[in-house]
Amino acid sequence: MTTIETLLTRPHTSIIQTYVEQLETGTANNSMIINTNTTKEMLLGPLSKSSPDEIIIGQVKVEPVTGLKLLGIHITSDLKSNTHIDKICAKRFLAAVFLKQLKRAELDWPRTNCVISTYQLSDRY
Repeated sequence: MTTIETLLTRPHTSIIQTYVEQLETGTANNSMIINTNTTKEMLLGPLSKSSPDEIIIGQVKVEPVTGLKLLGIHITSDLKSNTHIDKICAKRFLAAVFLKQLKRAELDWPRTNCVISTYQLSDRY
């Protein structure tokens, strides 16, 4: 995973396209490719309400988004943590419901431990 960042100033002149072109050259030289399906553009702060220059990788325009998940953290363009907290709470609520269902099933301890361990592994990945 590669993250490119730059500071935009008015009137939205950015050197990000230059960085992207250098990244394209570097990946081509090392027999790698950039996955344009998962490449996103997000502006942070007050400039996120305006539209800067488009970023192009090869022939593909990079999709602008207002939020994304980076290294397990949900980030929004307004830099609020509401989305991240909501996602964590929803995931933990489902875990609590699952544990309640296990309790109702009245499984013996070794089986319950195995099921809980399996759930914890699948929750992480």
